[in-house]
Amino acid sequence: MKALTVRQPWAWLLIHGTKDIENRNWPTSLRGEIAIHAAKGMPRGEYADAKDFVEHIDPRLAACMPEPAELVRGAVIGTMVLRKCVTAHPSPWFTGPYGFVMDTPQPCDPIQARGGLGFWNWEPDEPKIHITERERDLVLRACDTFINSPERSRLELRQAIVEDLERRFEQKAEGRKV
Repeated sequence: MKALTVRQPWAWLLIHGTKDIENRNWPTSLRGEIAIHAAKGMPRGEYADAKDFVEHIDPRLAACMPEPAELVRGAVIGTMVLRKCVTAHPSPWFTGPYGFVMDTPQPCDPIQARGGLGFWNWEPDEPKIHITERERDLVLRACDTFINSPERSRLELRQAIVEDLERRFEQKAEGRKV
């Protein structure tokens, strides 16, 4: 997934506020869902300027903006859909010279990540759980049993498999022999 690093509080305003345009001095042809990464740095003066800017657009929004120390930094905080790149727009958030028109904000729990300039590739770290050959065989046998079970007991069998696997992974994470 492509990601865009945005300084706070602008990143928060995109994901949690009403900001529908991210201004840049370069155009893009990229379209689609992108991750919004809150930059690690945030000059105090920039926060004050941003709050003043928001005050003119929406005083109620400005009043509920988190304080600088409360803003997440150095992490992906959500996703948005990039619809188009414009050089003019009626949105009060457009200051140009280019505006990335975005919508559909989807907040997420912060995922620490190193940002980048421009659009950069980001893949969330998936927890890596390595299973033994024996565990793999158990899962495959359980799947075979699941597939060959009558319809009325599949839900019960699925639940039992999930519970067994969760127990095994908990034991493995605690360092106990499975």
